[in-house]
Amino acid sequence: MVYKGEGIATVLEAKLISSEWGIWSATFCIDSQVTIKAIQLTKPKPGHYIFNILHKSLEGVRNQHLGIRITVRWMPGHKGIEENERADEEAKRVITKGSSN
Repeated sequence: MVYKGEGIATVLEAKLISSEWGIWSATFCIDSQVTIKAIQLTKPKPGHYIFNILHKSLEGVRNQHLGIRITVRWMPGHKGIEENERADEEAKRVITKGSSN
């Protein structure tokens, strides 16, 4: 599940980048080494359809932002990324208290 969740999050990040203008570089900080390896795979594996979507999304980003430098970086637990800490807190809140319709 985490593997797929990280993949989907990365797809959404790529879509956010493609909606912006004037971006010269982007760094994806991912706390799952399995996900990083999956991004690099070209042979199909279970759940790899998500990464096929990611590759298509990144192709669109590269077409829109010519010359963009895209980096994928491992960051243990997203340490030090304030926005991720807030997202984790919100996810925990939803899990423990439920969400609205």
